[in-house]
Amino acid sequence: MESTDFHSGILISRSVRSHFACLTLIPGDRPDIAQNGNSMEAEKSGYTLIRLQFFNQVKELRAFFRRGYKLGDKIEIKNFRWETIGDREQQTSWLKPRIVVDFNSIEDAKNHVIVRHSQYWNMQQCQAWKNHLYPKSNKNQDVQTEKSKKSETKAGRSGDDSGHHGSGLAKRCQASIVAKFLMYATMFKLSQSEDKYWPEGIVPGPHEWKEVFDDEKHQELKQKALDYLNSGSGVVDVAGGSGHVSMALGMEGIKSTVVDSRSAVGKLPGRDRKIWNKALKRRKINTEVAGVKYCQVIPFDNLRAWFGKRPEGVDKSFRHPDKDQIHICDKDSELVKNASAIVALHPDEATGDVVHIATERRIPFVVVPCCVFCRLFPQRRKVNGQVVSSYEDLLEYLMNIDSSIRQSELPFEGKHKVLWSTF
Repeated sequence: MESTDFHSGILISRSVRSHFACLTLIPGDRPDIAQNGNSMEAEKSGYTLIRLQFFNQVKELRAFFRRGYKLGDKIEIKNFRWETIGDREQQTSWLKPRIVVDFNSIEDAKNHVIVRHSQYWNMQQCQAWKNHLYPKSNKNQDVQTEKSKKSETKAGRSGDDSGHHGSGLAKRCQASIVAKFLMYATMFKLSQSEDKYWPEGIVPGPHEWKEVFDDEKHQELKQKALDYLNSGSGVVDVAGGSGHVSMALGMEGIKSTVVDSRSAVGKLPGRDRKIWNKALKRRKINTEVAGVKYCQVIPFDNLRAWFGKRPEGVDKSFRHPDKDQIHICDKDSELVKNASAIVALHPDEATGDVVHIATERRIPFVVVPCCVFCRLFPQRRKVNGQVVSSYEDLLEYLMNIDSSIRQSELPFEGKHKVLWSTF
């Protein structure tokens, strides 16, 4: 039965599938709820489940709802019908009403689902409600933990360093590869003027050092690279998140500072933190073991700050309610001016600032670009004047910033092309 009334609320959960989308709305008209999104009174608030069904222009509608409706938005639904949901699998008498709206075009969506206030709540408030409404059962957590353990054990035994993008094992492996690449890039920089290392005059690039590196022959050069990277304020790990790259740098004996705007900057996940703490306890200072020289494991520092500048084109208060307390680490900060190198593994919005600041300051850098964010950076243009809209466009745009920038590939899955320069 169609209704001419409207229903409004705060969007705290959204899932867009092939031919439908599911939304969860919390009423935002009660002051106690609107002001205290984490008050955990969800059962009293009368949250509503909404199903949006696509019959025509399915692809366009999917894209429209993904782009136009974000968590925290205050949304108004018009011309809907109520339906009851029966738990048919369990054959119980439990019923719960939900709103259903049918769409045949983008115009239908614009007329039926209206955003009255963009990002009315911040992410912390939305997540608090979502965790309360959809708690994870202990059984599901145990299953996921067991799967994670099996996956990591299997990958470790097979020697596969690729992992899956975003998993703890993959992050550690990717970070280790990036840290070694920075070390090899520094050795490349220092060895270009040393004929004794390369009598033939051909200096291998950083991506080739893994095959040509000889621990005995190049130990002196490696120590010079360590001394170089540990000079000044050390390596700046931009958008380093939990600190996996800085952890890998520390394992190599390189001091670094994680720069990230998130409150959990530099806080390694539980399993990685245990590995890191054990490494710190076992660290040895320049001790000789079976002819191999071990360098000291060096702890890393944390700095909660935006790199370069505050991001534009997004509502910073949504992800960072305390945005006014977040500092800016720009090209004139002491950390950057005295940095020995800059490294960034999938730094998202900070990618452009990393390359611009590094080239302007002539600081050696290694960056692995990931997301394009063409809507946040419409001013980015290729040489032919076209907007940077794809991953390949982004690589071309970044390489054109300075003639010294080179491109290589790293041996892991996902976005693995690395841009680097030692000037």
